[in-house]
Amino acid sequence: MFVHFGAKAPEDPAVVPGTEYFTFHNAGNCLPFPSCPLTKWLLVSAALLYATIFGNVTTIFQQMYANTNRYHEMLNSVRDFLKLYQVPKGLSERVMDYIASTWSMSRGIDTEKVLQICPKDMRADICVHLNRKVFKEHPAFRLASDGCLRALAMEFQTIHCAPGDLIYHAGESVDSLCFVVSGSLEVIQDDEVVAILGKSPNSKLRNLS
Repeated sequence: MFVHFGAKAPEDPAVVPGTEYFTFHNAGNCLPFPSCPLTKWLLVSAALLYATIFGNVTTIFQQMYANTNRYHEMLNSVRDFLKLYQVPKGLSERVMDYIASTWSMSRGIDTEKVLQICPKDMRADICVHLNRKVFKEHPAFRLASDGCLRALAMEFQTIHCAPGDLIYHAGESVDSLCFVVSGSLEVIQDDEVVAILGKSPNSKLRNLS
């Protein structure tokens, strides 16, 4: 970039005296090559920072789009299934609500699939971590050894129930023991709530026969 400065005032009286002429002749890149090593380092650092930030943002958006597409594909498959087998409207709405609420809590991550990748010892440690609230808050596990907790944690399953779901019907056999980690359960008998069960020790139980 060549810049010529002329201090001569223009002959046109309409122009304010003292105006300087600036003549630019483009000879390529207007940014001269920096001779200072610090300047070079700053330019390189800024370029790397720019690439890192925008690269991460692009990756995040791509992951969001992929998860959203996977979620909508699953919903479409479920809708096709419900339509094919003519599932009643009330039950269909419950199924869709359950899928939506489960996805929002798990963010589409298949916990069992992830655990199967890990070796047995690591899988036991992860299961103990996932069920730590039950082990710490419930007195039944207070005296259990670490080995016992690891063995139990491997058999635990986390089940998410949407509001209004029925866990057990009257007369059904019970083959599992459930611990409430969050939320509460209602025991209904003759269309009346006779018990409210939750993780809090203040859970109420009345007139249950």
